[in-house]
Amino acid sequence: MFGEVKRIISHYRNVSCDISFFTTNTSKPIKLKNDRQLLDIMKNLDYSGGTDFTQIFENLNVFYKTEKPKAIFILTDGYARLPDNDLSQGIPLYWVTDNEDLEPGFGQCININWWYG
Repeated sequence: MFGEVKRIISHYRNVSCDISFFTTNTSKPIKLKNDRQLLDIMKNLDYSGGTDFTQIFENLNVFYKTEKPKAIFILTDGYARLPDNDLSQGIPLYWVTDNEDLEPGFGQCININWWYG
């Protein structure tokens, strides 16, 4: 998914975003400014294995105590158990995936297979 994030950053230069990575824990969000910074972040990631989407939403209150994000984009292959309940706290949520079978119970699903066609 690195390529997808890089394309977004390169295309929308005036848009600011925080990026965080997760498996069974969530990294502290970092304000992403350019694709070189993204590459540096990717080199230093510590993956713990497994995927737990629930903890992303639980950490919203840890990392965003006063001002919540305007939207959440989760880039995923979708091969993990999805939360049963809407945990997005009213924040618009987008599941960005190449998995045509992904059907999350909440948020909107954006399929990126067309980027590769």
